[in-house]
Amino acid sequence: LRFSCDADVAIISGGIIRGNRFYQTGQVLSLKDLLIEPPFGNVNVMVQVPGRAILAALENGVSQVEGKAGRFPQVSGMQFSCNVDRKPGERIQDVFIQGEPLDLDKEYKVATVNYMLHGGDGYDMFKEGKILISPLKTIGLVDTLSHYIKEMGVVKVSLEGRIAINEGASKLDNVIFSH
Repeated sequence: LRFSCDADVAIISGGIIRGNRFYQTGQVLSLKDLLIEPPFGNVNVMVQVPGRAILAALENGVSQVEGKAGRFPQVSGMQFSCNVDRKPGERIQDVFIQGEPLDLDKEYKVATVNYMLHGGDGYDMFKEGKILISPLKTIGLVDTLSHYIKEMGVVKVSLEGRIAINEGASKLDNVIFSH
């Protein structure tokens, strides 16, 4: 999504990814596989927002992590850490955009999907941004995934440390602590 939109970062809520499947090493992905993962027909959008909106988006995303809410953010082009033992709204600790600390006043290009642009999962902060790629372009998320995978040839999976959650989090029973 980030590469397709030529954005600084991409943020989608984890609830958009619904396949709940594991893929074996060497498995060939089909279009059917791609349609199962993000099944809602979302289209790509890009919005320009200040860093404070990105921080607000991340705080929103981790605000209901104890209940394993679908709003948990999946990100690209950024890293963040949070402390879930803090109260919602004060959990995000560090944010880096392409290796640089988040500047709350700097404008960033954020790729996401139409559902989130319109405030889905509580992501209201994107509504106030300058729309750079409109949902009217109707570039589907599945098409983006398909083109990216074809271009890459092979999808390499590894832990990249994009998300760090305090490991002393007593409330999360079996949530993965690093993606």
